Amino acid sequence: MINVAIWIFYVLVAIFTVFGPVRAKGSTIDDLNKSIELQKNVEVKNVIQTPSFDPGMRDDESMTPLMTAAMHGNTTAVKLLLDKKANLEQRNKFGDTALALAVSNDQEATAKMLIAAGAQVDVAVLSDNKDTLLITAAKSSEKTTRMILQKNKKVINQTNALGNTALIESVRAGYTNIAKLLVQNGADVAIKNKEGKTALDLSKEMNNKSLVSLLSKKIKTTETSTN
Repeated sequence: MINVAIWIFYVLVAIFTVFGPVRAKGSTIDDLNKSIELQKNVEVKNVIQTPSFDPGMRDDESMTPLMTAAMHGNTTAVKLLLDKKANLEQRNKFGDTALALAVSNDQEATAKMLIAAGAQVDVAVLSDNKDTLLITAAKSSEKTTRMILQKNKKVINQTNALGNTALIESVRAGYTNIAKLLVQNGADVAIKNKEGKTALDLSKEMNNKSLVSLLSKKIKTTETSTN
């Protein structure tokens, strides 16, 4: 009986040694991400400023603290994590970066901070249509669209799985100001999506007279300069 008891004791010690730290670490990242989400920034600061803190730690979905902060608009946490040299380009299990999560959740403030810190803007976000960051922004945020263009105009005519550009998506969403911004920055108005439709075609279908006028003028200007 004594030998069996000793054997069980050593087995339990071995299990705790192997799995105990893993559970503790998982609990730490889960607690931190929850505090970030709830904007409990005193707690967040205490954890992040611990000398042994690892900004690259991940939860079960490979979410880092920076991703969580970006997604939930916690600018205080983003600043603390950037000061800790958090990796801007780490991806979660779905393939999203912190910036992609900020843009797809309409978090303009954290998106601005990440772009200023050097985050890449030529990446895709999690969506069935494989939208780019610019396409995602063009469907909701003029401010973020402008920031992305200022960072890298080369992404302006990239398309998603439907063949839609940021301009086409802004037209579909009815955002006239964003469409104007894209045209002013060199968006190609002649590109057709996989349905064979241009931004002008969609504007006419939606009876958006302002966009029809804008895009028609751009096409005429382009044709004149070409000839």
